[in-house]
Amino acid sequence: MGRAGTHVEPSRFSWMNRLCPLVLEHQIPAFLRYCISACIMVVCAVLEMALQMPTGSSGYFVLLPGVFLSGLIFDRGSGIFAAAIAVGVAAYISYAGASGLDYLAPNVLFAITAAGTATVAEFQIDPTPRSRGAEMDGKLTEAAQ
Repeated sequence: MGRAGTHVEPSRFSWMNRLCPLVLEHQIPAFLRYCISACIMVVCAVLEMALQMPTGSSGYFVLLPGVFLSGLIFDRGSGIFAAAIAVGVAAYISYAGASGLDYLAPNVLFAITAAGTATVAEFQIDPTPRSRGAEMDGKLTEAAQ
């Protein structure tokens, strides 16, 4: 029985700790993380090009979910790598003989947006999820006694 008549069972949250190995953490080698991030960006680039063909306008925002997803699933630079790929794809897509500010302004703004998205996604991952879960189990065990 806990304080003030509340009863908390420590095993109640143990099923959540069993889900930890399913999260893509640092168990995957860095080379493979970067390859998967590149594959995610290739899919987004193909979608971007497919959407650009009928409309003729280049809106790069189909690339941003790939950057965010890469940074969120695999941390430690995968989001930044995906942002670099996205900027390269955006520069390639938008180059149609344009020069000066017509070419530079949208690409620089997209580069800033992609870098910001990658940075936000990189810092969303808690570096020690298992220790926090163990800490929580310890607090629940103390509360149950």
